[in-house]
Amino acid sequence: MPPTLYNSLFMAGHEVRWFKELESTNDYIVNLARDSDTEVDRDRLAGLVVVSDYQSKGRGRMDREWLAPPGRCLLMSILVPATTIPDNPFLIVSAVSLAVVEACMETVSLHVDIAWPNDLYVGGKKLGGILTEIVGGLPYLVVGIGLNVTWPAIAGDGVIEGASAASDQLEGESTLHSTNTATSILLESEELVDRRYLLERILVWMDRHLEEATMPNGIADLLKEYRERCITVGKCVSVSLVGGRVVEGTAIAIDSNGRLNVESGSGVEVFSSGDVRIIR
Repeated sequence: MPPTLYNSLFMAGHEVRWFKELESTNDYIVNLARDSDTEVDRDRLAGLVVVSDYQSKGRGRMDREWLAPPGRCLLMSILVPATTIPDNPFLIVSAVSLAVVEACMETVSLHVDIAWPNDLYVGGKKLGGILTEIVGGLPYLVVGIGLNVTWPAIAGDGVIEGASAASDQLEGESTLHSTNTATSILLESEELVDRRYLLERILVWMDRHLEEATMPNGIADLLKEYRERCITVGKCVSVSLVGGRVVEGTAIAIDSNGRLNVESGSGVEVFSSGDVRIIR
């Protein structure tokens, strides 16, 4: 049975489809783009935003299971044409990461840091993150955001048995969250923020960054701002790769392509993806 649309609206120039429950917002958009019969149909979907109060098959990096209580997090995905910033999907993700950071500052004056590639932290506790998927064979990127809004809300409210917590929807560190590692906008700001308003501000900032990136020196400016917000460089990190290889060393730079440069005992290695844990 197809999911029932809870609300359909336009917000900050984007079509927004809001569901009570989906298996995965990313999967919904990926399947929609793949099933479109023509390029014209797919172009009409560009900029589509899908939100769900609950995901029954939410997943994180490397397909780890992810669950969170209904209505407590902002769970969303956006279909972005890869041509928005050609040849470098990381820059699109950077724009989205910065948009979340700025929306949190604007709505509740909350200072949010980015851990490479796109995890979101407040005071060393994980607030959320981003999962990016390329629609196979098509020039589109699906960018998913998972942001803890009102969960966890109190001490002891930070773990769902058998699954990672809300901020593990997306790329980056993926431990089982406890009250020592996960946080929320409510917990950090002591303010309730409306998820629709937060969504609108994220979209406004995202579009602004994507447009600015097309200007002269725009990409350099985007990377500069990302680096200023990123807490990974200068830290001792552990990078876990597909296949089980783990590299430990010091993160020394984020290059012009958004890749993390890590100096280990065997020299400098460059990573475009991976599960990154800050050791110290």
